Amino acid sequence: MTTLWRDRGFVHLWGAQATSAFGTRIGREAIALSAVMLLGSGPLDLAWLNLAASLPYLIFGLAAGVLIDRVRRRPLLIATDLIRAGLLATIPVAAWFGGFSLGQLLVVVFLGMACTLVFDAAHQAYVPSLIEKRWLLDANAKQESTSAASEVVGPPIGGLLVQILGAPVAILCDAVSYVVSAFLLWRLPHQEPPPQAASGHVRWDDLKVGFLIVFRHGLFRPLAIAKIIRAACGGAIGTFYVLYLFRDLQVSPAALGIIVAAAARRPSPPP
Repeated sequence: MTTLWRDRGFVHLWGAQATSAFGTRIGREAIALSAVMLLGSGPLDLAWLNLAASLPYLIFGLAAGVLIDRVRRRPLLIATDLIRAGLLATIPVAAWFGGFSLGQLLVVVFLGMACTLVFDAAHQAYVPSLIEKRWLLDANAKQESTSAASEVVGPPIGGLLVQILGAPVAILCDAVSYVVSAFLLWRLPHQEPPPQAASGHVRWDDLKVGFLIVFRHGLFRPLAIAKIIRAACGGAIGTFYVLYLFRDLQVSPAALGIIVAAAARRPSPPP
């Protein structure tokens, strides 16, 4: 048994990551299905939904990296988990009381993806401060394996929940997973050192330096451009595949989940 299995800090962090990952995959397609099934959304509405999911990366991408260098990471992880849980919980509540709208869905997706952006950046920066350097490869492998497993297991469960209980219930499961993740992070037995940067403010000069480093570096520049192209093309497919499968091919939500699991990957997921 490796040392990581006996490291309570990593076990808590891994449990939080696994819980939120499976919850996200269960509720992910339910976001688009809620627009199609509950709101009767068409291609233009889903295009707006995809834009809401993509804009946070364009607007806050560099700022997120600067922010996490100036604040403690664990409180930031807990806060973004709880905010995402609260945002997602508004969807089933509004649906059950007849107040669900496309505008609300766009706001939830935009703010949720902004929180996801900050969470992912803070999580990557927090792991090296939690465990010894020699265990980083093993820790990353375990977390990636969990993420890959959630891609296979989560969508069929989510599709089945949508088909039997409705999209709001699947989205509520996603919200609950973030609450569980926040609880595990709160229980994490680790005294995080203070941030190296003294100020929590994000300055324009810092963003400018980050931008120049990315696009002047011989390795980072092509990777960044490739990621932008992949996100744009994948987002175009991700916008309409739920609508095509559900309306044109008459695929059930449960079968849709199985199809997504077979691909084990979906571009530009909502929160």
